[in-house]
Amino acid sequence: MKQLIFILISFIWMTASQVKGQEIIGMHADSVKLFMKSNYKDFNLNTSSINKYYNYLKYEDRIGTKTFLVFLDEENRCKYYKEIYDYSLKKRVYEDLNNHFINIGDSLWKGATDEVFVTKKLKQNEWFFSITTRLVKND
Repeated sequence: MKQLIFILISFIWMTASQVKGQEIIGMHADSVKLFMKSNYKDFNLNTSSINKYYNYLKYEDRIGTKTFLVFLDEENRCKYYKEIYDYSLKKRVYEDLNNHFINIGDSLWKGATDEVFVTKKLKQNEWFFSITTRLVKND
């Protein structure tokens, strides 16, 4: 019965999600760089800041309204990523989340991209808001 419910939910997620592109979770850093270069041409890799606690790639758009942080594990593979937005993009980002993912609670969405199930957690800060994307863990 559990498997049937999981298959049904998976089918709903797959049909509800029409996100273009490929999920980067699990990708090696070199592949992420190639992916970003070919799919996000308005983003540049920013290597000016170094954090001794986190291994990550930082991409910023040219006009300064979006930042993309790709957090890497000890094998240099993406374990999760965070998109940081200026509030001027809030309406468009919310529409995109609601059109491509299922809202499952306050500031939390679930869905599938490239046949990978993810959660997207929105957090509002004073000057910006962010969306953290993580792999859905199998229970």
